[in-house]
Amino acid sequence: MPKDVCCRLHALRKSSGYTLEYVGNAIGVTRATVQRYESGKIKNIPYEKINKLSILFHVSVAFILGW
Repeated sequence: MPKDVCCRLHALRKSSGYTLEYVGNAIGVTRATVQRYESGKIKNIPYEKINKLSILFHVSVAFILGW
């Protein structure tokens, strides 16, 4: 995952006031997985999870991916 996507996810979570655990529960992954998404350790976030993140943060998938 490009670094800007990771930073965007982190910024969206922080600006929403959500914890790693809350986001994980909302999209069906562990808090550690969300942390790995934000740090870039997981390179390919499944589309299903990106879609759930976009719904949670009220943004488009295109915004998350930087399109």
